[in-house]
Amino acid sequence: MFINAIKKAGYVKPFSSAYKTPYNDEVIRSMFSVILINDEGWVLTTKGVLANIIEADKIHKRYEKIKEELILNKVPPKKIYKKYKVLKDEPVILKNVFLNTISRWSGMELFGHEYLDLALVKFENPEEILCDKYPVFGSNPSQGEMVCRLGYPYPELEVLKYNHASKDIELNNMLMVNPQVFPIEGMVTRTLLDEKGNPTLFEVSNGACVGHIGGAVINKKGELIGMQIGTAYKDTGIDINSKIKRNNKDIEISEHSLIPLSICVNIEAIKEFLDKYKIKY
Repeated sequence: MFINAIKKAGYVKPFSSAYKTPYNDEVIRSMFSVILINDEGWVLTTKGVLANIIEADKIHKRYEKIKEELILNKVPPKKIYKKYKVLKDEPVILKNVFLNTISRWSGMELFGHEYLDLALVKFENPEEILCDKYPVFGSNPSQGEMVCRLGYPYPELEVLKYNHASKDIELNNMLMVNPQVFPIEGMVTRTLLDEKGNPTLFEVSNGACVGHIGGAVINKKGELIGMQIGTAYKDTGIDINSKIKRNNKDIEISEHSLIPLSICVNIEAIKEFLDKYKIKY
């Protein structure tokens, strides 16, 4: 149903994030998705990705001093972390990488929507944009329409790893980083109102993985018709409280049924956001 449509969506790219805490070398990884809008270096995603970028920059500035002292190894690490008031469970290093997106750039600008979970990243002076197909914009989906969501739910990929010698999280050059996009189909169930009372959101009949957040929603033609921003769990109202016999013993069963539904921003709201910054699409 979506075979040819998915082939047109090479503009959906993975965003990998990883952090570690002071006293544990385990790297905690997560994946998100972004949408390359055009050949000028504009990327559409969610505010969560923006927050990660901003937080990583703040942590990096503090960690540069900490890292110097850790490498010198003149003082026990515990004393160094205490000196810089690093808490036991907070990230001491946080690194992000846009995979297969843009090879090199001189800086970036960040823009967040006033209230919708939409955000833009503008790469300044992009050297090479690793994309040859940009989105063709469609129209808002209709109730009952089958759609496909694309993203990268692969937090287990060791894209970023901790290097004990450099005392830092770095790109894993031993890994061939080219994950496949992961499609999930579903039916548009309802139009939803945003916090301002505008019908900018729609719901899809099943949930998706965390890595799909920021990913594209496409129709059968391969047109971009929205972006997934979250999953909601709705109570079905079907509860089970019963006793059953198993191995000649009475067992009490209690179960509460929830249904996962994907929440997406429609394409007209996305267009309005892009138009505000005069972005071509």
